[in-house]
Amino acid sequence: MYKLLLISKYLRRKLAPLFAALAVTICTAMVIIVGSVMGGFLGLMQTTAKQLTPDVVIRTPSLTGFDGYEKLIAILEARPEVELATPAVVSPASVTFGDLNYPVTSEVIVHGIDPVAYNRIVPYEKTLMWSAQDMDREYLLSRRGIDPGDADIHAAGATLSLPKIYQNESLPNPQPGATIGVALNPLQWRQKDGSYLFENAFIGGTISLAMPVFGPRGQPLDVSQPSLRVVNEFKSGFYDADSKVVFVPFDWLQKRLQMNLMEEFTEFDPQTGLGGETVVRQARCTHIYVKAAANVPIEKLHAVCMEIAGDFRMKNPGTPLNVLTWEEVHGQLLGAVKNERGLVTFLFAIISVVAIVMVATTFYMIVLEKTRDIGVLRAIGAPAMGVLSLFLSYGLAIGLIGAGLGVWLAWFTVTHLNNLQDALANRLATLIATVVISTVLALVAAIGMSILKRKRDFSLGAGVMVFLGVFAVLMAITFYSFPQISLPGISIDQIVRNGRLVDNPESHALDARIGWRMWDPQLYFFEKIPDQVDWLEVLYVWIGAVLSSVVGAIIPAIIAARLNPIEALRYE
Repeated sequence: MYKLLLISKYLRRKLAPLFAALAVTICTAMVIIVGSVMGGFLGLMQTTAKQLTPDVVIRTPSLTGFDGYEKLIAILEARPEVELATPAVVSPASVTFGDLNYPVTSEVIVHGIDPVAYNRIVPYEKTLMWSAQDMDREYLLSRRGIDPGDADIHAAGATLSLPKIYQNESLPNPQPGATIGVALNPLQWRQKDGSYLFENAFIGGTISLAMPVFGPRGQPLDVSQPSLRVVNEFKSGFYDADSKVVFVPFDWLQKRLQMNLMEEFTEFDPQTGLGGETVVRQARCTHIYVKAAANVPIEKLHAVCMEIAGDFRMKNPGTPLNVLTWEEVHGQLLGAVKNERGLVTFLFAIISVVAIVMVATTFYMIVLEKTRDIGVLRAIGAPAMGVLSLFLSYGLAIGLIGAGLGVWLAWFTVTHLNNLQDALANRLATLIATVVISTVLALVAAIGMSILKRKRDFSLGAGVMVFLGVFAVLMAITFYSFPQISLPGISIDQIVRNGRLVDNPESHALDARIGWRMWDPQLYFFEKIPDQVDWLEVLYVWIGAVLSSVVGAIIPAIIAARLNPIEALRYE
């Protein structure tokens, strides 16, 4: 019982333990916040990379492609682990945007896909940005007599075919169309909030592609230079795809690259028209996209595809095939982010050793200050192990309090990071002013309480506790009322525009002149800062923080336990 009483007394009346607990709180929160944000970025990158990447990709490293893919797909789909497999042709190209005042040419990767099958494998259709409603609002209203159904650009993007308003009546349907990544569009730029505008979309514009054509044995044949209309734009959130990928129909691209089924003639004499044998050249593709059946792990599907691809290679010598999971396709980038996350978290964990040093220093000072008290405890019968356990329990208490507050602070910070960013960017002066006002009021409350309680031994530690308590209450009130706080000359005034309350761009308040945005949606491809907390990682950090506090108390506890009671009682 005496241990609990002494621990409670030291925590309430001593200032040094409060600073030790504060150090543990800050270090714990710092490691959790960094780990959560970096983990959130990794999770976002994995999610966006998976948006347009199938579970398993079977591909050839050669641009010539490989034949016999129909049989390979049939074998794959016969296995219960495989839900669906579809071919694709992927080719490097240059794209030139027409209908502009100046030519814009970029390097791209053209993906020829079956959009219906591809959408069953990955959420391709969900990445399409524009629909007929956008055209109704921005385009169709200015052109009388156009049926909205004729301009269904979402359906056009989902099927990679031209909507009726762009079709050439002299050509048979369906006529092919292309979708491009939103970051590839030279007319498109991001708004301050990271969004895009439909009026900058390249819908209906013409692009010209230049793609190398190779024969089945790798011999260069030609350069294909077709033109297509853009029917939609997609945004997966994965910059490498959104800035470099063009989707076109599989059959159309296969034919343009001379990879379709066709007949050729050997030893044909064009002068006489004699000789030559008819040779059938098999259709080719470069990729096969595979989707796992329900409840089938990616690792198991990968093993099955490896087995089938190995058999296919043995039956078709000279056909190199690589089998990759979606993580392996993006392995270099995701691996770099994982390493960066681990390195940053490790560095902050090393910095957090300051908590151990702080606890050790605090307890050593307490041992020096309370040497006579320790001597009294030993003199009335407290064993050395009792004194040892007293200081270890004291360290445990500081660890539990500091780590608990650190977990709460980290959770609160991470889950409100985007709100904090908005406050820093748009209302920084108001935020600073409210913090200063809260600090002054809390300080006045602490000083007032110390004056009222002077005769009752109101300690400095108690004053700090009053200050922190009042400050916390005032900041909680500020947090929930911050959007309505308006300080004359400091807070930016708001006006009604289009039925919405927005900041007045002509305001001369401090908020309008200063601001800091820690995460710029115009610069980064993610509009929001990740705000997910990994609770398993939090548990590990919490345990580490508590153990660190106990470890920091070990040496002072041993020193206290080894004090000679007689010498301790004589200590001045």
